[in-house]
Amino acid sequence: MYIDSFVLTEGPPAVDPARREIVLGQTSDGHFVVGRFPANVAFGVYLEVAFEEDESGDFDLRLIAEAVVPGYPRRTLYETTLSMPPASADWWAARISPLAFEAEVYAGGEFDAQLLVEIDGEDDALAAKTICIRAHPASE
Repeated sequence: MYIDSFVLTEGPPAVDPARREIVLGQTSDGHFVVGRFPANVAFGVYLEVAFEEDESGDFDLRLIAEAVVPGYPRRTLYETTLSMPPASADWWAARISPLAFEAEVYAGGEFDAQLLVEIDGEDDALAAKTICIRAHPASE
């Protein structure tokens, strides 16, 4: 199992299951500017979780914010259970499960963190991205 795509967006991605469509909108490099602190910063996340042909079952996935600030607790921003049925006997490629959601972090001041994608049963995070939150009065 691995993360095939991990994209941050300025707002939550628009999902239309009936049309099997996900519109990402404005992507983000993970640097967010607010007018002043404290601030809640919301952003969108698009993940594609890939499962090998021999992987099936229920998997608990979490998006964790791990701040660079000493003593700041790891915080779960999103969690869900992914269900992947067994592949047919002649299946040979990875199967992709897309996820699109909104996450939010609180910043009492300048804030740097790693966003970690964790799945139960895996020893390490499957993917990581850095976010930085800074203040600039002109952004209000």
